[in-house]
Amino acid sequence: MERRAMTVLMLFTGASSSIAWPALGLLDGAFGWRASCLLLAAFQLAVGAPFHWWLLEKRPERPAHAGAALLLSEGIAPARQGIAMLVLVPSMCLSGFISWGLSVHLVELLRHLGAEHHEAIWLASLLGLLQVSSRVVDLAMGSKHSPLVTGMIASALLSSSFAIALLPSLTASPPLAFMLVYGVGSGSMSLARVMLPLALFGARSYGRASGILSAFQNVAFASAPVVYAALFERAGTQIVLWLSFAAGMLALLGLVALDYLRRG
Repeated sequence: MERRAMTVLMLFTGASSSIAWPALGLLDGAFGWRASCLLLAAFQLAVGAPFHWWLLEKRPERPAHAGAALLLSEGIAPARQGIAMLVLVPSMCLSGFISWGLSVHLVELLRHLGAEHHEAIWLASLLGLLQVSSRVVDLAMGSKHSPLVTGMIASALLSSSFAIALLPSLTASPPLAFMLVYGVGSGSMSLARVMLPLALFGARSYGRASGILSAFQNVAFASAPVVYAALFERAGTQIVLWLSFAAGMLALLGLVALDYLRRG
């Protein structure tokens, strides 16, 4: 039930970039970036803040049959949870570093792959729709596979997208092929990042595990756009793609190790 609720929630958040990017582009062209930022701030205060306040007044109802024994039986063995966290944190930080850092520079990267400016913007705006499509597939499959499988597939797709960018002759349209694989991979990975703490540590420890993971992820997410910008400028696109490919593979190896710990 928790997994389904998370997936449904992220179906709505995934489409945000496909709507927001064109809308922000129109606002910027009509009013400038300062007025656009003020409008966004006003929208958060007028809509977002009251909605969150309303949610704070709600109290989740606990099912009568959800006993402590069920909660304790979830996740991997307690003796291995410390090791699992040491593996999970760098794996999720690496994958998130890619997604949050590169997404800001997608238009420039797509132009490097041969897309015209207008084509690059159109392809980049597909990111939200591609992310949603990956979550729809996960929702349709339900609980037939572990979130670790979702994460491993996502890591493989992210690494494959950079392989396509490094070897553009593999496809007839490198910008489109890269965007399709990258978009689906990043959408699946964002879903895996939310569900993995629950799958590995159980409902009882989910809040604590998510808090620890978020503390490291927030640092990685905040620094990623700046680091990527510096790498693009000083090291070049090829180096950035190779580093991204390596980060995706390391994230994949970490998730494989977590799957071994879960099964062992």
